[in-house]
Amino acid sequence: MADQPTASELLGHHFKYEIDMLVGTLLAMGRSTDIVLENALKESFCLHARALLEFFDKSRGSRKYAKAGYEPFEKIENKEVASLQRLLNNQIAHLLDGRTAEDLRKISDKERLRIIDILREEIANFKAALLAEFSSLQIPDIPLMVHVGGPAGPTNAIGVIKTGPTGPVGPARGT
Repeated sequence: MADQPTASELLGHHFKYEIDMLVGTLLAMGRSTDIVLENALKESFCLHARALLEFFDKSRGSRKYAKAGYEPFEKIENKEVASLQRLLNNQIAHLLDGRTAEDLRKISDKERLRIIDILREEIANFKAALLAEFSSLQIPDIPLMVHVGGPAGPTNAIGVIKTGPTGPVGPARGT
């Protein structure tokens, strides 16, 4: 069994990796006509989004790295986070109840962007509440994003709104 990562490794490498992969997969979606690649990107987005939501939601996650009084998702209705987590789980777990073959009931670009918005805000709150011993770690922000395009198809894309220094936009290499 592998040793558990140190707090600095978890936040400085693994947490950063989850953010980079979440953003990178979302930006890559909708740019290919290869259905296997598109499905892999969608599932990858769901996996990284779920990992980040669970990190904030679980008591052994974000709270142990933050100052007393930090509460994840303070400004978000708990039902909304739970609903989005259920959608993510259903998108990933293809052979369980709740999975649908109907495209209109699958996770949409609008829901992906809502997840991004929630995580962007929570990462900012978390970074502001980090304990002093972790405040020097380089944790990226999630850039502002918007859905660009028309009807469903390979011309749809999620784009980044450049507003200033927001940290890495794509996945880090070699992680």
